[in-house]
Amino acid sequence: MQPIDEILPKTSEELKSILDRLGSLLNESVFFGTHILKWDVEKPREGKDNNIPSVFLRNIIELADAISILISNSSVDPAKNIFRSLLESCYSLTYMLERDEKQRANCFIVYKSVEKIKQCNKWLSTEDSHNHFKIKLGKDNLEVDLSQFFDHPDFLRVKKLREQLLEKPEFKPVFEEYQRTKKKIKREFYWYSLYDGPRNFIELTEYLGKTISYEFYYKTFSDNVHGTSVEKGFANAGGGKAQIIQIRDYENVQELFSHTVTVLLELYIIFIRKRIPEKETEFLTWFDIFKIPYLEITRKKLFNYKK
Repeated sequence: MQPIDEILPKTSEELKSILDRLGSLLNESVFFGTHILKWDVEKPREGKDNNIPSVFLRNIIELADAISILISNSSVDPAKNIFRSLLESCYSLTYMLERDEKQRANCFIVYKSVEKIKQCNKWLSTEDSHNHFKIKLGKDNLEVDLSQFFDHPDFLRVKKLREQLLEKPEFKPVFEEYQRTKKKIKREFYWYSLYDGPRNFIELTEYLGKTISYEFYYKTFSDNVHGTSVEKGFANAGGGKAQIIQIRDYENVQELFSHTVTVLLELYIIFIRKRIPEKETEFLTWFDIFKIPYLEITRKKLFNYKK
């Protein structure tokens, strides 16, 4: 079956060429990121390294790779959702690397461990959160009996392992700080909120001096995440009729490309200087080549977009 052309039109060869160029160049920055990750993981470090920055970087590379795939196929609006996740991950990692890297990485581990314990507790009949969770499940129209998973050994095992981790000497003081932060804030907070850190992503961007990024990048794309931009899919065609705006609309693709690469490059510089400074020369050598086509694309208008 063929799609309705007015809703999902075939991409012209000219447009496809431009999109491929954008996706390919974004891919180039992703490819270099894989080298950074490899250098970081292979670097011998004194003492025990928890590899949390490495895990963050891997996730960032994967998100950027997904954006490049979507851009190449003109799926710009879905890519905006991923870009927000990319921005959160990049700024979280930037905060972690800023100072006290070991402690902040431990904050992340403790925070995620507590969250995992909370998830397990919902399935364990001995925990206070179980009864409320069971009532909520009862309101779902499910054809499967989920009670078979109550008190499942896997939930007990995971909970025990996480609780044991929180008792380890390197994590116990951080867990105590988590409990202090919970009493202080008394609402949702994040791993970077520990030790009087930013209480939310807005405060994190302010702390990092990235308010403009939040306002123009993150906040602008928020409608796509929260489902409040769906009305843009229709336009008034007159006569009481509506016109469906095509899917795979390439509006903002050039801006999305530029924002993604900019955020990646900023993160790469910080990561290399903090984790593998001996590789900075290799980064600069690569960037001298990369910036030529990058600046060429970003300095000229590729589309004459008309709604």
